[in-house]
Amino acid sequence: MCLKPTYEELELIVVNQARQINELLEIIDSLTKKVETLEKLLNIYNGPNTPSSQVPGYKKAKKEHENPQKKISGKKRGREKGHKGTTLVLEPTKIVNDYIPECNDCHHSIAKNIQKHYYSFQEVESPVEIKLDVIQHNVFKAICPNCGSKEETDKNNKGTIFGKNMRSFVSLLYEVGRTPLSGISQIIEAFLKQKFSESMIYKALYANAIVLDKTVNEIKKEVLASPTIHVDETSYPVIQDERNLGWIWVYATKTAVYFDFADTRGKKEFERNIDPGGSAVITVDGYNAYASYPLKQRCWAHVLRESKALSKKSDLGWNIHNLLSSLFVSIQETLPTKKPKGIKKHGLSKINEILDLRNEDAQIIAFMDKLDRAKIELLTAIDHDYVELTNNLAERLLRSIVIQRKIRGSVASENGKKILINHATAFQTWKLNKVNPYEEFLKLLENNNASAA
Repeated sequence: MCLKPTYEELELIVVNQARQINELLEIIDSLTKKVETLEKLLNIYNGPNTPSSQVPGYKKAKKEHENPQKKISGKKRGREKGHKGTTLVLEPTKIVNDYIPECNDCHHSIAKNIQKHYYSFQEVESPVEIKLDVIQHNVFKAICPNCGSKEETDKNNKGTIFGKNMRSFVSLLYEVGRTPLSGISQIIEAFLKQKFSESMIYKALYANAIVLDKTVNEIKKEVLASPTIHVDETSYPVIQDERNLGWIWVYATKTAVYFDFADTRGKKEFERNIDPGGSAVITVDGYNAYASYPLKQRCWAHVLRESKALSKKSDLGWNIHNLLSSLFVSIQETLPTKKPKGIKKHGLSKINEILDLRNEDAQIIAFMDKLDRAKIELLTAIDHDYVELTNNLAERLLRSIVIQRKIRGSVASENGKKILINHATAFQTWKLNKVNPYEEFLKLLENNNASAA
């Protein structure tokens, strides 16, 4: 016979179950917080502002827009079998004939006149030893016997003991090699067997930055006068005047780039360089500092990154991303100058169709609101020649600054800012124009010495 539990036993069971429920609720709460933390960490790497290492959706979509009649050959990539190929061939400074001394089988000597030239290969070598060329300048003074004027030859007023070749080499290591001061000092010591302190390297870089002032001002004028300008910004640590953060702005065209160090990321810094009522078309992301500027091309890469993040959340997000990717490809194919009639109206219609897919999901709603506000500015390039749909140019150019930030950590003075900005502006512009930065800077130093004389 089964006895019914007493009220005291039932009360104890209820108390135990309540305790177990509370423990489970605590575990659920703890796990929920862990999931939220992990999702935040994941969003850092898969967020809308993080370039993906995977193939972008719009590149996948491009394949869908290729000619469907195109046949797949099935051949392997690369040159066909039997192709001779190409090899770098330099002008030789020395020729060595590698004759066969003797037969490997019987060791009989083989005369040179019966040997036929088979093929050639090249070996590139640096000079055996690089030596410092130390030039001592003796300065004289005298009293003119005719008029009594006190005269003396020019003293060293360059701000550095280094000559033009060394100065150009130091700047090349700093900007192109992204080498810290200690590294530059060690490289010079390893090659030239002479130790120069980090302070001497810094003085040389600052003297070089002063020489670059005129070039940087000319580049600035060229960029800001362009009808199309790419604009972006990134933070840079500052140890100065109780501030710990500055901002580097980039203004770029396909042939020139100007970097500017600013105290803030605010609208006033942007308008300090770009006329608020100007006629240039700027290609930018959705940052508020650009909101009031009249002629903007919103960056499609940013929009597609956000839609790609959505595509991983739901089927609707995937659909939205694919539709936007296809639209991007179709518009891209009309630029820079084709622009068939009605393409802008068609693009706007397609965006509105995507906006009609809005549902009650909070992330979808937030993205659709952004897309709705940006839809006109996403199509600005259609009305203007040679305006790009993305701001990838500015982002690529800022990458050098980001790498410098990781290596150097911060700047601590106005002189440090000048060194950073002037070198980045001049050397990145030379890179865009495919000129040798070492030789280009040598010309500047030679011209500067000539004008000083």
